[in-house]
Amino acid sequence: MKIKGIRLSPEWTNCSVEASGKTATIMQASLSKEIKEHFSSKAHRLCVKQEEYHACDAITKSIDKMNDRYIASICRVFNTVYSLAKRCGPFSDIKNELELQIRNGVDMGVGLHSRKTAVKIIGHIAKDITNEIFTKMIEQNLKISHPSMQHHQQPGAQRG
Repeated sequence: MKIKGIRLSPEWTNCSVEASGKTATIMQASLSKEIKEHFSSKAHRLCVKQEEYHACDAITKSIDKMNDRYIASICRVFNTVYSLAKRCGPFSDIKNELELQIRNGVDMGVGLHSRKTAVKIIGHIAKDITNEIFTKMIEQNLKISHPSMQHHQQPGAQRG
């Protein structure tokens, strides 16, 4: 059997390596020779590299999965804080809101559960929303004016 120029013996691919010889000593020597040839083969080295790569890949995937769960719990805390603020609820209620989510089986993580953190989260969300609004206003070339400025007369305009 050949894969990309690498020869794999049928005995090894079919798991049918057998000892040759009549005495135990000769049989052991022939198996030792087969094993030594296999371990020094390019095919074996390629398999070992592939196995090492997959072991590292499994660790990376595991860390990514843990990070995804952590980020998801942070998003749930942000959503809960935003919901509280949108309902004009006091930030002192945040602990009760999060405890209710936890009692309902929702993973809310272990951090970001304080009133001070809720205030910082809302500040962050408000800043993000403000940036988004101003970006859209600039993209659409909208004008910005203050309500008190509407009563002032434009230069050159006549009163009537």
